[in-house]
Amino acid sequence: MKDNKVQISECAPLVPLSNKLRQLAQKPALEPPTKPQPVKPTPPMANNVQQALMQVQQTFDLKVQQLLSQFPEAKKHTLFKLRFGTLEALKAMPIALAFKKLGIAETPALRVLQGLNYHGETVANKAT
Repeated sequence: MKDNKVQISECAPLVPLSNKLRQLAQKPALEPPTKPQPVKPTPPMANNVQQALMQVQQTFDLKVQQLLSQFPEAKKHTLFKLRFGTLEALKAMPIALAFKKLGIAETPALRVLQGLNYHGETVANKAT
């Protein structure tokens, strides 16, 4: 029997490569990070603080949904952002200040959550 061997040879590309493509072709494949970033554990809160935070979050979410429903469907997020700021920014600011911006009446739960934001993280109280 005859020994058939396959011979592989590289040919030059038909289209010349630009410098960036040549550099990309020479770059080794990126390896995924070996360790995922650890998630910062949230500090344990007192039970009454957790309940107050949940109550305030529900009130906040209801008010945001109510405000969004008043705007036209196609432009509701843009109009909300122009009037109140982004939702992420509202959630990052102290909860009492966010309530004031949204026109929500103060509740007793707000006194318990002094200095916390929507997510329960401690923030500096800035009066803007």
